[in-house]
Amino acid sequence: TLGGGPAATTLEVGIYQALRFDFDPARAVTLTLLQIALTLIVVLALTRLGANVVGDTNLPVAQRRYLSVHRSETWLNALLIILALLFVVGPMAATVMAGLGADLGRLASEATVRQATLTSAALAFLSALLSVMLSLALTMARRA
Repeated sequence: TLGGGPAATTLEVGIYQALRFDFDPARAVTLTLLQIALTLIVVLALTRLGANVVGDTNLPVAQRRYLSVHRSETWLNALLIILALLFVVGPMAATVMAGLGADLGRLASEATVRQATLTSAALAFLSALLSVMLSLALTMARRA
């Protein structure tokens, strides 16, 4: 198990383990629904207590300040951004290169891989649809 065992596992890690290690989509969906239910309970409790759950209304807005930036600071910022990119891109490129060396033809012909791909695509579509619907509902609620 990841992260020190069941006592230290979050729902997100449990969902990941159910899909990645156990390949148990039913368990992953059950854990996802549990997480959604718990979130709904918290939101409903906060709403009942009178909290504003819109999120952005609780953030303070600071005045926009324009600062003059020296040339040395610009170069330092550029260097830090490049180093951060190398830190992220390096492992990502290694993963892609290792994946290109795999027998993709054989993997694509396996029924379990095709089923996993279809399941992932369906979950991604449903997640995107849910996100759009919730965003639309929040936008409409803000305008009302």
